[in-house]
Amino acid sequence: KITFNSNIETIESEAFSSCLILECIIIPKSVTYIGEQAFDCCNYLTYIYYCGSPLEWAAITKESNNEGLFQKQYVIIVKQDK
Repeated sequence: KITFNSNIETIESEAFSSCLILECIIIPKSVTYIGEQAFDCCNYLTYIYYCGSPLEWAAITKESNNEGLFQKQYVIIVKQDK
């Protein structure tokens, strides 16, 4: 499981490419950009939790070759009250 710092804005290109043990990620709503191939070939990535709204998730720039994100039928939106 990977939990990002709540202030991170960018997940760099190829950051987790081919990470075969990655099953779960928690992405904070501060993320605005996911680079090319950041989650490419993450075949076991099953749970994607996003700590923002569906509109905020849709507004994130998600570059190509991120099958770990794009092949999922859903992203679990976690609303955090602060």
